[in-house]
Amino acid sequence: MTLEELPGERRAQAGDALEEVLSKALSQRSLTLGVYEAAKLLNV
Repeated sequence: MTLEELPGERRAQAGDALEEVLSKALSQRSLTLGVYEAAKLLNV
């Protein structure tokens, strides 16, 4: 499922969540993409 396939309200919620995550990443000057990369940082 892509964002384009989500109903309007859920798409807006997903967009808001993404905006919040990216804003926090910008303030922390750090961004990790992908499950593998995140697991490496968490030493999982």
